[in-house]
Amino acid sequence: MKTVILTTFASCLLLAGCFQLGDDDSSGGSGGGGFGGTGAAGGAGGFGGSGAGGSGAMGGAGGTGAGGTGAMGGAGGGSGAMGGSGGTDGCAGCEGCCYNNTCLEWYEQSDNACGINGAACLPCPNHLSCGYGCDQLADNAQFEIVIDHLRVSTRNGAGEAWDAFGGAPDPFVCVGSGCTTYFEDTFTCNWSDGTIGGSSPVRFSGYDLKRGVVMEVWDKDVSSNDLMGRTTLYFSEYSSFGYATGPFGAGVLEVEFRLR
Repeated sequence: MKTVILTTFASCLLLAGCFQLGDDDSSGGSGGGGFGGTGAAGGAGGFGGSGAGGSGAMGGAGGTGAGGTGAMGGAGGGSGAMGGSGGTDGCAGCEGCCYNNTCLEWYEQSDNACGINGAACLPCPNHLSCGYGCDQLADNAQFEIVIDHLRVSTRNGAGEAWDAFGGAPDPFVCVGSGCTTYFEDTFTCNWSDGTIGGSSPVRFSGYDLKRGVVMEVWDKDVSSNDLMGRTTLYFSEYSSFGYATGPFGAGVLEVEFRLR
């Protein structure tokens, strides 16, 4: 018996400047007779005065002092303060789920708080349990198996025709105690409703599906049905996209099916 294991698949910088003009210096008063005194040095804010006739207050002839040069305007206002850093995101880079701004990794999660890639932690649906996200079959959940497609080879394992008179087989699929309807004389089957058990569907627990169930493909004959292939399916995780086997048995190429 062949075994098939099924798996799926922003900181900103704000610059604020204030520019102010300095006040003009006052003019010098009138001096007495004789040469005017040496001009006074400019204040700290202004240009420093030199000797007579300097850039500071200019010595006036006959005591008339010339007005000094006005002080330089003050420097512009300082740069604006740097903007504050953003708030801390406790779930940044989280591979698990986010709960109250805290990352719960997969080994910290439960069926009531589960998720991946930093998404909010949410409870799993009733038929699923938490693995890497809600991707595991819940043990107590009940499932039906629906066969969608079957493809078999044109010859059996011995290189012979499936039917005695060289005709194509009449295939159907069974899992556990239930089967699908069969198709006549064809190598490819596509069911509109391939529920195992038909109108009385067979239900399988998540626990049993994970432990393994046997799938068989048969060729319906008048006297006795001929086995075309048998394999055991192990459901390691749930897939909403369905499943597909590889080749098995004496000529089964592929079976596509899903859980419902």
